[in-house]
Amino acid sequence: MQTATTEKLTAGSPSQEDIETRRSHVKNTLCCPYCENNLEKWVVPDSPFNEWPNEFFYVCMNDECSYYVQSWSTIAALGDFGAYRLVYDPLKDRCFPAPLIRSTIPRG
Repeated sequence: MQTATTEKLTAGSPSQEDIETRRSHVKNTLCCPYCENNLEKWVVPDSPFNEWPNEFFYVCMNDECSYYVQSWSTIAALGDFGAYRLVYDPLKDRCFPAPLIRSTIPRG
């Protein structure tokens, strides 16, 4: 069952083809392939638990991004509470989801 918010986002969301085209250009645009907002640079915290080789990632911090908004229902369907944001890894030139327990990740 779709909610009014989900229906609105689905109707206004880009096609899968558009998303894939935008995703292939993230390296040059540093824009989210779902909402086209600028990705924000997020500095990886210095921690003994950190195993990332990166000093930073780029994250979509748009709370209205369809990727982020739809993630709440995706996680809920798995029986958990949380969401995820789109992250771009400039070292590997790829996007991936960053799981969240709360609605935001700390801004470095």
